[in-house]
Amino acid sequence: QLMTSLPVFRRLGRSRSVRKTVLVSMVAVGVACTFTAPLGGVLFALEVTDTFSSAAYTVCFFAATIAGLTNFFLRALVPATSLFHCTPLFSTDLTSTSPTLMENSFLLFWYTVLGTLCGVLGALFITLYRTVFRSVAAVVTQRSGGQNASWVPFRPPSFGGSAESMFSDDTEVSSLPDGDAEAEPVVQKRKMMLAIIVVSFAFVNTALTWATPFLRQSSNGAILEHLTSKDIPSWGDWPLSTDSGNVVYVLCLKFITTAVCLALPLPTGSVGPCFVLGAIIGRFFGNLLYPFIDDVFNTAVKDVFVSRFALVGASAFVAGTMRSIAQVIVVFERTTLPELLLPLCASSLAAIFVGQLLTLGYVDTVITLKKLPSLSLLAMRSENSTVGDVMLDNFPVLPLSASAADIAAVRSVHPAWKEEVAVVTGVPGATPEVWDARLEPLVLVGALRSFPSLGQYPVRDLMSNNLVPLQLPAHISLQSALSVFASLQKSVAFVTRDGCLAGVVTSSMLQHCATQM
Repeated sequence: QLMTSLPVFRRLGRSRSVRKTVLVSMVAVGVACTFTAPLGGVLFALEVTDTFSSAAYTVCFFAATIAGLTNFFLRALVPATSLFHCTPLFSTDLTSTSPTLMENSFLLFWYTVLGTLCGVLGALFITLYRTVFRSVAAVVTQRSGGQNASWVPFRPPSFGGSAESMFSDDTEVSSLPDGDAEAEPVVQKRKMMLAIIVVSFAFVNTALTWATPFLRQSSNGAILEHLTSKDIPSWGDWPLSTDSGNVVYVLCLKFITTAVCLALPLPTGSVGPCFVLGAIIGRFFGNLLYPFIDDVFNTAVKDVFVSRFALVGASAFVAGTMRSIAQVIVVFERTTLPELLLPLCASSLAAIFVGQLLTLGYVDTVITLKKLPSLSLLAMRSENSTVGDVMLDNFPVLPLSASAADIAAVRSVHPAWKEEVAVVTGVPGATPEVWDARLEPLVLVGALRSFPSLGQYPVRDLMSNNLVPLQLPAHISLQSALSVFASLQKSVAFVTRDGCLAGVVTSSMLQHCATQM
């Protein structure tokens, strides 16, 4: 958004492909600088936001390499004691070892079990995040926290263009919003409610963090370094007197506060906190497993053994939440431990597989809840699919002259229909059984919010109190259709072909496509 104000970057406001390339490259640069892992940053950016066949592939490598060089020179020139010294998010003092084949096989099984556990906990974390987000939205907007409870605190950047410029050239929209319909006092009240929630959470989080000795000592990066080093961290004697109890307490505290913090409109990252949560899970799992390993091999050193499980747990939990495999490269770049490469891959794949069975990934959940203009998972896997490929062609329609008996007949055929009902110009004298877009050409003239109650007819008199239906051409891409849904906050659109009603598509159908593709 700031770059478009400079003449040299004005092209960003005119080219959608260039904007997409720049955004993907920025993600790569951010991860590369945070972890000092350029290769992992590129793979992570392409994995969660784009495809590996994208033209941004080379651009991301170039941007991440320049960022890595800049980071290197800053670390060399700026003193370590300076506030502006650049340090990686974490590092470890573990050294490479050569375990036996039996040890490798035995430990690989438990690394995979840890990955499965991280997949389950990652899905639980996303569910908690979704619940908190909807609860806050319900409080701020003062409505029930149902499936559609949502609020967008900030509009997505348009890069110098209007809302229409976000859509592709072949997008046809029957109506666009006329602006913000909310009164200024309502907006100010919502901002005040949101500010109260943020301040209250900040106070509680600060108090609990300061009261916990392990969390009081450092930031996320330093905590992650303590968890993945050979030195056993001091968990303190509060609130419990045992290390195991305090580990569980720290895990629960960070698990809840991280989910709440991400659900609030605060400038915070998500990958770093997930690494910390995964390291705590891995270290706790390693502590529980070590007595059995020590009895079997009698050669394992506890601090090294537990630290390796912390590294694997950190990678697996990120995989379970972000549904990415690129963090394996990030951890490998930071540790250079070749014997951990296979455990990192196995645990991350197990976490992704289990997480996919339980819920959407974190990135797709954020896009869905905040109603952003595009759903990356659907966009990158369905570039050649159109609305006509997935539309529903068996749906309720009502003619302008429908009687009470006609409405009851249509309702009996579609008893579970909860969306808008299309109003069409049908064949005069036709029975409800042939009001079907598959059998005859129907022209959409309006829509009702739902089936009218008994006695409310003719339909022609009810149309004036309802919204203009959203119409999309059958050839529009799924990516563009989802952008229209998100921008207009509609739940259903009627698909037309050659000027006639051909089908219907709902937002829930697109979400289903995203999870199945």
